[in-house]
Amino acid sequence: MQIVLSIQSEQAELIDRMVTVGRHSAESRLAAFLLDLRDRLRPLHQVTDNAFDLPVTQLDMADLLGLTAVHTNRVLRSLTEQGYIQRIGRRIALLDEAALSKLAPYRTREPMENASWLPG
Repeated sequence: MQIVLSIQSEQAELIDRMVTVGRHSAESRLAAFLLDLRDRLRPLHQVTDNAFDLPVTQLDMADLLGLTAVHTNRVLRSLTEQGYIQRIGRRIALLDEAALSKLAPYRTREPMENASWLPG
């Protein structure tokens, strides 16, 4: 039963990601990616003071977000200049989470625990 819930959760995340890539601006996509990445790294104790090391390259980010590497770099610079994030090497600090959240079509999904809808 836990496997079915896990698959359902993963499917919802993939649908969210496809919608984000297809319908939102590069700035929006990158903001959502950074918030999602932070939320995924937090349970692994890899986030300190809303900052974390990027486990992917800018080229990987670009590929994930449907952007070019050059445009990804440009958007990262823009988010930095606006004071939303700070970059030091591969380390990213989310300075203005509220502003990033406004930009991002990102929503946190709580895992579904109730499996009463499953047959059997």
